Amino acid sequence: CTGQDSILDTLPNIGHPVAKVVTATTRPPRVNEEEGAYVWMERHEELDDRETVARLVGRYGLIECQKFGEHFYGTPIQSLREAARNSEGRSIIIKNDQYGAPEITERLNGEFDSRTIAILPETYEQLWSRLVALGRDNPVGRIAEAAVFMSQFEKVTDYALVNREYQDTQKGFECAAHDLSVVLR
Repeated sequence: CTGQDSILDTLPNIGHPVAKVVTATTRPPRVNEEEGAYVWMERHEELDDRETVARLVGRYGLIECQKFGEHFYGTPIQSLREAARNSEGRSIIIKNDQYGAPEITERLNGEFDSRTIAILPETYEQLWSRLVALGRDNPVGRIAEAAVFMSQFEKVTDYALVNREYQDTQKGFECAAHDLSVVLR
């Protein structure tokens, strides 16, 4: 829910190398977004959401696909398997949400040893200020999604970290991720 990118970006710099899975999205690239950060999928405006998901899953080999705001996001199985082949003992990181992560875990069905780690905001005000500062799509909808997740995260996650102080959260994440393949919500 908050601070994911910052924490993931620093792991290699503190001696915890990771292999990131390239996920897919229908949203346009953001300013200064690196090439290869996502697989960019086209969206078919004439289709309803269910038809769009079915088409994206089939075309891009997604093991999960979710709509967040106005855009679709998914995890290509080929990207996960490629990260695993090239991981050289590093933890494999999939940045995902509370809906996609359980689907990934279920569909992998023992192919990978996975754990889920939730990074939670300390307050809704903290989350709101980060969403607005980052210029994220639909902050009101994202707050509503966070509220639903925070009411049930204990049932659907292995580890939960409240992001009070960045360095403490980073250390907690590193401990939870150590020597594991990780699905990040």
